Amino acid sequence: MKVYIRKIRSMFLFSLILAANLCGDSLGILDTNNVPSLAIGKEQAITIKSQAPPEATVDNSARVESLEEQIETAGSTIEYLNTVVGTFGIIYTVLSILLGVLTIALPIITYLLAIKPSQKIMKEFEINVDKRLENYLRNARDKQIADAFEDIRTGKPEPVSRALSYLVFIQREGFSDEQFFRIYSLLKDETIAYSTESQLANVLSVHQNSYANTYFNDESVLKKQDLKIYALIYYSKTGFSQHYKGISHILSDENQVDQFLELLYDLHQYSTGDIVKLFNDETIIDMFLKKSLLSFRSEAETTFDLLDLDEAIFKDTYLYNRIDEETKTAKKI
Repeated sequence: MKVYIRKIRSMFLFSLILAANLCGDSLGILDTNNVPSLAIGKEQAITIKSQAPPEATVDNSARVESLEEQIETAGSTIEYLNTVVGTFGIIYTVLSILLGVLTIALPIITYLLAIKPSQKIMKEFEINVDKRLENYLRNARDKQIADAFEDIRTGKPEPVSRALSYLVFIQREGFSDEQFFRIYSLLKDETIAYSTESQLANVLSVHQNSYANTYFNDESVLKKQDLKIYALIYYSKTGFSQHYKGISHILSDENQVDQFLELLYDLHQYSTGDIVKLFNDETIIDMFLKKSLLSFRSEAETTFDLLDLDEAIFKDTYLYNRIDEETKTAKKI
């Protein structure tokens, strides 16, 4: 734009200079019709020029005034154009600065106003989706468990079988305290079949809970052989020392050695480190009858092989000392 204005201004100035020259030439030219065609000197020429007709002088003055007006108008136009060009220059500079600022700021603004909030929203969405999915699956599972309890309560063979299979399948995942209470309530219901009671006892024994503690230490429950098996498994998983009451009911059986060996095998499977503790537990070992101690001595070697126990460790236990005492006493008799 500046270059274009400069070209216009140069062309206009050139036109003004040309017009001024032409005007000067016309002022110095004589009318040949009124001047004699003869050679004259310098002074004579000036005298003759001053003697030009009045009409020519007026005409030349008008031309000069016209040219002066045009020059003044051209000056005003040039000044205006300079102002316009200057204004455009300022505007261009300001726009250039703004464009530069926007070029730098736009990516930052885009990140702060669009990308970063979107990332936060996506992160929250992922978290919420996980929570919603987890809640949905938990609610669906709870509903299926509740439906299984209702099916068992009906007593109809097909729904009961389907419900028990489902509970056994998911028992490793555990149950809520309310769900354990529902299982315990079903176990105490005398109308349910014995086979159903046995499978529910298996489900109840998987994880430690207050209802299982109560159920598997109940003397009436421990009189049933299948339930006694699940009780011993539960003792092995949760710590036999918490269940002296139940163990005392089990060892009150005439066949103490078999019951004790069953507890040893369960401990070997679920809590190997508790075997030696059991051998040193005076509360339990003192429940043994004399004949049971002597009988266990004959079973000891086979038992150690099955359980992969070191006999030397056994000889340093309370059970071994009791067996040794009873053996010596029997020999004296």
